Amino acid sequence: MTAARTPLLLDPTLNLAFLLSLAAASVVVGVYLFARGFRLLSRKRLIENTPTSTARAAAMGPVEIHGRAVGPYGLISPLSELDCYYYAASIWRQYEGPAQSAWEKVGEEVLCVPFFIADETGSILIDPRGAELDLPPMFDEEEQPYGSEMARHFVSRHHAEGILKLKEVVIQPGDSLYVFGTLGNNHIANAMIGESEFGETNTRVLSREAADLQRRMAFQMMRVEPPEGPLPDLPAESCDLNSSISLQKGDGRRSFVIAAHSERELLGELGAVSTRNLWAGPVLILIGLGILIWRLTPQ
Repeated sequence: MTAARTPLLLDPTLNLAFLLSLAAASVVVGVYLFARGFRLLSRKRLIENTPTSTARAAAMGPVEIHGRAVGPYGLISPLSELDCYYYAASIWRQYEGPAQSAWEKVGEEVLCVPFFIADETGSILIDPRGAELDLPPMFDEEEQPYGSEMARHFVSRHHAEGILKLKEVVIQPGDSLYVFGTLGNNHIANAMIGESEFGETNTRVLSREAADLQRRMAFQMMRVEPPEGPLPDLPAESCDLNSSISLQKGDGRRSFVIAAHSERELLGELGAVSTRNLWAGPVLILIGLGILIWRLTPQ
């Protein structure tokens, strides 16, 4: 009769260092998940307790507002090749070895211009730096070689090689947005990069001149003639870039979220993720401590 096999984890001959590493990793991941779940739950309660405002009635401090994105000038996104006010494009490389499905970020480019969120009462300038984006990707491709010259140029200037995946999220003219942030003094003008400085950093806010240069370079690679006049759906007369206030990240650890869906959907997502993390974190911590106790207790 064949003897029952000992489960791998309970095998006393299993390498002690491996088990200790596994236990430590379990505890560390558990603590991270629990802390993240607590932060997300705090954010959910803060959003719930902040009343929705209109552009005209918004007061200094935490503000949440629904509206559509408008602005006096824009950019061309390098992957989806769309008119936009903001894009975050990234390159991911597949790990070599046993974990073939794992990806690591090897390049990122975030470019934006000042834009506004407008409702029926008016508009508020958005300083998008530091925002957490909850937006659907407009580009998410693994297929290679890439057919777009702009995509190939994006990969080449980040010197990425191997099995790659490209992703991009954008904020386009007229997009319906939910924004939760802090209304404060406007500092975005001090951060704008002019035409002579274009391309020196990975994350930048472009002036009108620099944005015009970026668009002309993009249209040249796309082999199309640049359109005359402003972008569509841009009421430039209502967009005051010299506004004394802007909706921004704020000081310290204040939340700043730009989402493409409603407040209810965002709260539902935050509630689900925070609950999952608050349960999974302690479970992983207990598993890790259990392994430590089991292996370090004299047999």
